[in-house]
Amino acid sequence: MIPFRPPFDLDPFDLLNIDTLEMIEGDLPKRAKKLVIEWAKMNKDEMKKMWDSQEFHKLPPLE
Repeated sequence: MIPFRPPFDLDPFDLLNIDTLEMIEGDLPKRAKKLVIEWAKMNKDEMKKMWDSQEFHKLPPLE
């Protein structure tokens, strides 16, 4: 399990599991959660690479 804090979350304690795209912690509004999961699906592989290497950088936003 790789926890991930969405960059545009509404609560600083929202966590998302990158592997399963399930919320670990927090309670995002339905629309915000949908956007976070859509963004995470697009960036899942890159987030895993960053986690493994511990070399972090910005990822593109949803368009």
